[in-house]
Amino acid sequence: MIRFKIGNGTISILDIAYFICSIVVTVVCIICAKGMYSSIWFLPLTFCGCLIFLIDSGKRSLTVKIATFCMFLRYVVLSLFQSISPTFGFSDFHCTDTENINKAIGLMCYELIFISIYFQFYTSHFSTKVEPFDDKKFSKNKNTYYAIFLFSIFAIGIGFLVPNALKDISFLVVKSNTGVRLNASVSSTMDMMIRQIFIVGILSLFVVTTMYLKNNYSRRHPKLALNITLLFGLACTSMIVSEQRSSQVYCGFATLILLIQVYPKYRKKIMKTVILGAGFVLVMLTIYKTFYAFNFSSYSEAIMQSSRDLTDFVSTLEIYLLGPLTVASVISFGNVMVTHSIFQLLFDLCRSTVGISFLVKSSNLLLTSENYNLYITKGRSLFGYLMPITTEGYLFLGFAMAPILICICFYFAFKIEKIMFRSKSAYVIFFSAYIYIRLATCMVSSNINTVLTSASIMIISAGLVYLIQWIMNQITGGGK
Repeated sequence: MIRFKIGNGTISILDIAYFICSIVVTVVCIICAKGMYSSIWFLPLTFCGCLIFLIDSGKRSLTVKIATFCMFLRYVVLSLFQSISPTFGFSDFHCTDTENINKAIGLMCYELIFISIYFQFYTSHFSTKVEPFDDKKFSKNKNTYYAIFLFSIFAIGIGFLVPNALKDISFLVVKSNTGVRLNASVSSTMDMMIRQIFIVGILSLFVVTTMYLKNNYSRRHPKLALNITLLFGLACTSMIVSEQRSSQVYCGFATLILLIQVYPKYRKKIMKTVILGAGFVLVMLTIYKTFYAFNFSSYSEAIMQSSRDLTDFVSTLEIYLLGPLTVASVISFGNVMVTHSIFQLLFDLCRSTVGISFLVKSSNLLLTSENYNLYITKGRSLFGYLMPITTEGYLFLGFAMAPILICICFYFAFKIEKIMFRSKSAYVIFFSAYIYIRLATCMVSSNINTVLTSASIMIISAGLVYLIQWIMNQITGGGK
């Protein structure tokens, strides 16, 4: 990253771009935003002010860099589009109440200030510095994965033996002209378990293959070893689970983090290849979802026949980036919510965490996010729309403590970041990165349920496999 010296410090070209864009968007919002969005200029302006804290913290932590990018999308990019082509509702929720939107904007500004101060405090008092990448840290003893290899073969085998469990998995692109959405099918609990085992098996085999090629071929044929590894990594990144674009983000990021540590000399090639590969799959999946390619003979026909306009695009951005209209919808929901007790919040946390969820599964309670979706859709669906993490804190902890929940997510992201860069086990690095990126990006396209569920299911499934390997290493002395 190119950096410029300013006084006694430095600033990156990306930070300069953030500053310029946020100032320009603030001016555009002041000029263009009308009606209930007339105060939306506070969002990019607040981001511009908080960037002072984020620049210093971002030098010390990848978590801050990733969170800053998510903040930029949510507070600057979305504000620009909402000021030009405002949206006033989604699903069955509609809002024309300026006071409600202003409350939402106020809560978002407070959230950003709170998080920025927390980042500065944490990075100033706790070391998050990334050590220089050194492929020598991958000793053969700590990266011998016989048990994990056997699990991978078993997991892939059982997946093919029960093909019904893999019906929602595609590679590279989702087939068009099916007449039905990929995620329209309902899977049984057993099918979902087999699918998760299959996915962990594929990803585990990638890690095992990476280290086998590194230990046995990288000295004699480094480029061949790297290219085979990259191809396998791209295959994993191209694995589409239902319609979830998150799989490409998680797997692509984990692949990047692992490979730039295993092959630090080829960092630029790795980043370019993985980002382009993951980007292609994300674009195709976005076309599939946005233009309903399942109803057309091809993706190109779906685009040509589409009647979507800028308003539809802004509405989609609002839903995924969790903007002021979404926050306002949660505030409205809070006014009619039956209970605001801490017990409900504890239930949400436990029910969303795989493993602990079995202890409360028999309860007749619904998750707060499910009740929110019933409110938004007027009783039609329990799922489909995300409730920002800070707004859940607002419902149960009040305005002053609202950002506590999201800061807890970032706290665990900081902790996993250390493991991700300091571990000497390729398996730990890969799956730590897979979990980490979900936490580090929790400000957008997330709620408590999605973050806890995705993180806990991977910790339990991949963690159990690694535990078996660790026990085997202790018995055979292979971990010394």
